[in-house]
Amino acid sequence: MMITMLNIDEQEKSILFVVIETTNLVRMEKADPITLESPKAGGILPEPKYPKDFSVVIAYEPDTDALYAKAKEGAVAMVVWLERGRKFIAGLDGKGEAFSIPTTEPAQQFSVTWNDAEREPRCAPDPDYPDGKDVDVSQGAGTTCTVELPYPAKRCGFYDVRCTLCGFRAMITTAGRPDDPKSVRFPCIGRANAAPA
Repeated sequence: MMITMLNIDEQEKSILFVVIETTNLVRMEKADPITLESPKAGGILPEPKYPKDFSVVIAYEPDTDALYAKAKEGAVAMVVWLERGRKFIAGLDGKGEAFSIPTTEPAQQFSVTWNDAEREPRCAPDPDYPDGKDVDVSQGAGTTCTVELPYPAKRCGFYDVRCTLCGFRAMITTAGRPDDPKSVRFPCIGRANAAPA
């Protein structure tokens, strides 16, 4: 069994992901329950940072190798993997909109800050990108969000781009040249109602 806690500071929300593996399922089929306890009681159950807005996502993953490979990539990659077949069932999964991203107001959804390195570029621009680059950090997610960036940047530096809803963050470097990034694609973490990529 694998568990991970995702604390989303921008929303003051905590989500606990509990991933049941095949060996756990075999055990439970024999009426042998699994107990998740706090570290104080000798367990590994993490404490939510935001208990007033706390959700638990329970998933079953038979492909252990793929699960652990995604876990090594980080929590975001693992969550995107686990959410690949997400469907909400009314009356069981709560409100579907609790995991939705309103794509009509991207200015409020994303925070974009440019950090000036206070130096000019030393290399020539990449001729393959005369009109800028579209950067993809979605890690192969089936559902994504795209953020337009101010283009081109003034000079060398980086954009600090954050999603205020799910907490995903990326640092995108700039040089103040034609091949600067003009957009970035984010993975949509557990958001069933966002527009597919």
